Amino acid sequence: MKRDGLRLSGVLPTLLLAWFIHLLLMASAAALLPRPTPGVAGLLPFKVLREELHWYRRLGIRHFNRLLEFTRWNRVVRSMRRFGGTRGELWILAEETWRSELVHGWSALTALWTALLLGRLFPSLAGWLLLLSVPLHLYPIMLQRTLRGRIQQLTGTCTH
Repeated sequence: MKRDGLRLSGVLPTLLLAWFIHLLLMASAAALLPRPTPGVAGLLPFKVLREELHWYRRLGIRHFNRLLEFTRWNRVVRSMRRFGGTRGELWILAEETWRSELVHGWSALTALWTALLLGRLFPSLAGWLLLLSVPLHLYPIMLQRTLRGRIQQLTGTCTH
């Protein structure tokens, strides 16, 4: 497709560009968003409802988690966390899942706006941006909320 002297053609280059844009959005969100205080900040609720967990399971969150384990992505994420593995530090893990949820949510919203802005000039790029938001942001948000729901069940609390 040729628009105003810019050329974007082929599925693979467009997909790779969309992937790269998502990576930039994630990196910028992680760098720019301050560490939140879950009890006070944010649009995303810290408490995870049991009904949510039911829907996440129905949407295949366990399969998504297995895929991340298979690709060893979860190992990378675990190595970046401050959580030491003890029950007394579960609040740290809960806070980190909330931050990850916030970063993914911000990235998904930014990808949506980017897709809307680029949609007329580059409809295939806009489509890939929207499509990639599901595995790169929406499912990770559900996974973070699932993990935090398990922490709530273990500790009997919804905040620290």
